[in-house]
Amino acid sequence: MKSQNSLLFHLACVIAILTGVLASISLSGCAITTDRETPTSPTTSPTTSEETPTPPPDTPVPSEVASITVLRDLEYAHYTLDEEEHPLLLDLYLPEPAERPLPLLLYVHGGGWIEGSKDGCPGETFARRGYAVACVDYRLASSQDGCPAELTFPAQIRDLRAAVRWLRQHADEYGLDPDRFGAFGDSSGGHLAALLGVSHGVPDPGDTANVDISDAVQAVVDWFGPVDVTQGPVVFEEDPCTTSWDTLVETYGGEETPYFYWTLAWGTFLGGSLTDPTVLERAAWASPLTYVDADDPPFLIIHGEADDMVPIGQSERLAAALQEAGVDVTFICLPGIGHGFGAPEEVAPEFLNPTLEFLERHLKKTGGQPPSGGSAQPPPGKGG
Repeated sequence: MKSQNSLLFHLACVIAILTGVLASISLSGCAITTDRETPTSPTTSPTTSEETPTPPPDTPVPSEVASITVLRDLEYAHYTLDEEEHPLLLDLYLPEPAERPLPLLLYVHGGGWIEGSKDGCPGETFARRGYAVACVDYRLASSQDGCPAELTFPAQIRDLRAAVRWLRQHADEYGLDPDRFGAFGDSSGGHLAALLGVSHGVPDPGDTANVDISDAVQAVVDWFGPVDVTQGPVVFEEDPCTTSWDTLVETYGGEETPYFYWTLAWGTFLGGSLTDPTVLERAAWASPLTYVDADDPPFLIIHGEADDMVPIGQSERLAAALQEAGVDVTFICLPGIGHGFGAPEEVAPEFLNPTLEFLERHLKKTGGQPPSGGSAQPPPGKGG
């Protein structure tokens, strides 16, 4: 179990993260350095990784199963907003026929924490390779009515922990292996998957659902997710919870700009502007970099070099921190690729196959990292 002293140490290192030799897979000579992030800490020095051969596009992947059973809209938890109960739902994809118990992949959708749903889940892509896949809806942050506390962080991570516990509780019913759970997400979903992976084992007094059941996962796949939400593309001064849409559009140059989108998304998710010290502290609690230590599960991190929404330096820093902690981490840089490269079923084999190979190594095998209990300490101020 992660100690609170350990947590405080890592919180102090969020900005000045320890650098180490970056364990990476390089494609087409894509150079990796830890100085790409803007802004960077003055105490962070560049570290160049050695290149590791990447699996070729024709790397064998698991054979496909004959059919898939999909159980839709399973209620794993609920929350209260404006005195009304709202269900939290997931879809569960089960390969048929397949040897039971099955490894489970929990898919976390992207959308800047403010949009998206389980309906965009690549459940069939992974279920056909022999995985049970849980596609999860979680609470989306909203700037309406002043960013209700019930919808801001830590609501999202609490929902995902509740989903993991519910699935583990019902593992026998659905033929799941409770010792082989993985998390996979893209963009903000990658952030939440990474946070789920590294923040287990720290008590959260506000999280009371099935806390006697482990919320740990045994592998994490993070596609281009932000991992230090104390550092957005800009340190935005406007508070989307109190500022009109028109003012945000005028301030940040239009609705289509990354700065506008991330000001809206990050500020709504955190419940205010990063210029507010309380919000900045909450952002540290929401950052996967805060929690990295040697107890974390294996990680696969994939990021486009030309990403203008989430700078690749975010993933570089996470890979470096995991490597420094002694965690099994693989980092893949995609030369010339921007933010997002299509849904997993549309991605070229050289990108999808390493994901499947990673999951094959860490979830298909038996005897993975045993689950541990607990969940993350809540931030000050708002809590769900």
